[in-house]
Amino acid sequence: MDPGSGAQPLVSTDRNVVVAANGEIYNFKELYSGLAKAGVDYDPKTGSDCEVLLLLYEKYGPTPDMVNELRGMFSFVLYDKTKDQCVIARDQLGITPLYISNRGGDAGEFMPWFVPEWKTQTALPAEKYVLRHAFEKVVVRRTMSDVPWGVLLSGGLDSSLVASVASRHKTRSSKDFPRLHSFSVGLEGNPDLKAAKVVADFLATKHYSYMSLEEGVDAVRAVVATLETYDVTTIRASTPMYLMARKIKAMGIKMLLSGEGADEVFGGYLYFHKVSRWSRVPGRVQGQGGSAAHVRLPAVQQGHVGVGGRAVRAVLGRGLLGHGDEH
Repeated sequence: MDPGSGAQPLVSTDRNVVVAANGEIYNFKELYSGLAKAGVDYDPKTGSDCEVLLLLYEKYGPTPDMVNELRGMFSFVLYDKTKDQCVIARDQLGITPLYISNRGGDAGEFMPWFVPEWKTQTALPAEKYVLRHAFEKVVVRRTMSDVPWGVLLSGGLDSSLVASVASRHKTRSSKDFPRLHSFSVGLEGNPDLKAAKVVADFLATKHYSYMSLEEGVDAVRAVVATLETYDVTTIRASTPMYLMARKIKAMGIKMLLSGEGADEVFGGYLYFHKVSRWSRVPGRVQGQGGSAAHVRLPAVQQGHVGVGGRAVRAVLGRGLLGHGDEH
């Protein structure tokens, strides 16, 4: 938010606290309003959503309560000069990258700050209206942006639902960039491209499709460097996304919504249903008779699953901000 005045690092009024952050805090306006009602007098110096971190630190100090107020995808490092103390935190799913070394005798304590409701649940809520409202809410929350944005559209259930909610919201609320831009990637004849075109026509988005085999071969070296891995499956899945992100950025699109994450968490891929012994899968999807009808999500709790990690890293590698349906 606020690319004009929100340059980092952000500094407190007395210049004793400094914060550098990556990602977006979706509820920063609500946090400012709540703090104002609580008697905290603060006039933001920028329009950056991350400036609220300074105020939360002032109120809660280096405690989990400070981070528990946040809703979004983020990682940040905050430094208090007067106490010579750092606070380092990331969102509950680790969507934005954060690498920490705890070498040295002064390394602090690492602690979880998020206690999800589903930690003790054995099934998802069955009421369809509850699920629909929650889904629409999180998609709309992720459309908070001061820059042009679009959606990744494969024609599948997840991305089509995200695109539908985003398109309806943009039609109702936006005048500066009124027509939603959607993007698909694949080789000629790919059935996903055909399905995506059907959805795009229905939603009346401005739709683009990309990729040739030659482009994919030429990009492999850059993809390996971006992902820092030689894993064949990861590279194969990330190369199309990398190429598409490069072209999307050239168009001036700065932020993307996608349906990434649901299949990874809920066992949506076909090969998940061929697993013979679920007990051997770390943080497994647990269901009745091997199905994913009822699920628990210990993998996310323990950090064993990177939600949409391949897509996110490929997109970030081209300087775009990618949002999946991860919350």
